[in-house]
Amino acid sequence: MTVPAGFIGSGETDNGDGQIFTNEAKTVSMEISGSHNITEETAQEVHAAAQEQARTDGQTVTYQTVTNDPATGTEKSTISGYRSDGSVFYDASWVGVDRIVTMRWIYPKSLATSADQWVTATVRSLTMFDIEGPA
Repeated sequence: MTVPAGFIGSGETDNGDGQIFTNEAKTVSMEISGSHNITEETAQEVHAAAQEQARTDGQTVTYQTVTNDPATGTEKSTISGYRSDGSVFYDASWVGVDRIVTMRWIYPKSLATSADQWVTATVRSLTMFDIEGPA
């Protein structure tokens, strides 16, 4: 996975299995984390949990889908919209046989043009190895 230029690692994710990256101004964040899929969750189950979390957090979902991702050979759950503070969120989870990889972006609406390009580039750079490679 390619991290956009100007972003630096700023600590572990809450689950301890990932990294948080921020831009220099710390106005945009991207979290990437992974876990073993020991409960054999499906993309639909991961998606339902993400929907419930969005509702619990008071987020407004404006886009959501579950698709096959031929680039990684996995199913992908995507949910995006607005947080209660008006910032944009984008959550994507790739669900493989053995692993779940989750990417979360948060950024202000005012940076949507740039941030949307970063999100697209980062999602496209994720490879099968990132998801199903060595633990």
